[in-house]
Amino acid sequence: MLNNSKKKINDHTSNQPVNKKTSISSDSHIDMPPLNTIIQPNQTIVSGDETKMHLLRHIGSFTRQIQSLCDTKYKNLNLQKGQFMFLMRICEHPSISQQDLSDLICVDKSTTTRAIQKLERDGYIKRERNPDDSRKLAVLPTQRGLAIYPELIRFELYLLRMLHKEVSKEELSMLTAVLSRFTELTNTNMAIHEQALSQLEIKLATSENILGECHAIRTEVFQQGQGVARKIDFDGRDDLASNYIAYFNHVPAGTVRLRSVSDTTVKLERLAVLSSFRNLSIASALIEYCTISARQQHYKTIKLHAQKDALTLYIKAGFQIVGEEFYEANIAHIKVEKAL
Repeated sequence: MLNNSKKKINDHTSNQPVNKKTSISSDSHIDMPPLNTIIQPNQTIVSGDETKMHLLRHIGSFTRQIQSLCDTKYKNLNLQKGQFMFLMRICEHPSISQQDLSDLICVDKSTTTRAIQKLERDGYIKRERNPDDSRKLAVLPTQRGLAIYPELIRFELYLLRMLHKEVSKEELSMLTAVLSRFTELTNTNMAIHEQALSQLEIKLATSENILGECHAIRTEVFQQGQGVARKIDFDGRDDLASNYIAYFNHVPAGTVRLRSVSDTTVKLERLAVLSSFRNLSIASALIEYCTISARQQHYKTIKLHAQKDALTLYIKAGFQIVGEEFYEANIAHIKVEKAL
């Protein structure tokens, strides 16, 4: 149960946007289907739809194998870790902008910036002011970059022929259509996700008014939504903890508190997100925010009592199961923790 420590967490984390799924428990809960299998400590979690999981893992495995082949092939050209892909697209789209290049390859802008800087240092590309808009930079291949482009294409064609030997045209056509659809859906979801994050703000409850907003969220999610007794939710320990609130587009959407239980350990508690703001990564954002805050204060471990139905949320955040299932506030929980 809860440990009544006297040490209060100080907030050293800057107010920053953060992440996507949500809800609460006596310590936490997420709005998602319950796990279809009984989870034991150190056991792999399977959500039920194994076919989809295996499909994603096969795609990832295939991608890494191709990446490994290309890294070996282009080692002497210093075009490893996907650098060749950026160079090929720049050769095919001279004067492309960094944003358009990021969209074309489906990576974030920081990844594109690092790739461009390296390619520029190696003399494969150059950047110039866009003649149509002097505020923007255009990325172009140099003569050195253009000179090796045919070699990059030849190896790409070699890989395609290798696949053609084992896969029929019909199968390739079907695979191409499916992957194109996956890419389209992923790009759409990423755009929605990024827009959501830009509207998310997390900050410390530094006034009675803000703490009241945290309590209102907990009342709706815990007490009204899950039947948790008021005296269990409001246990008198809020003044011993750092309470955080998440605003989505300036509207209170979620809350969590972080409480010290020893000189080396903090406990994440009362994670709650209103139902109208779920599927926006707010719960994940609050977990990440608390993790960063605890790490900056030199704590070694962060732990919590996770509602069983929300366990996947914490496993994805890097927490490990450390105990058997138990009941708290008449809700099944499992103890989890994470080394910082």
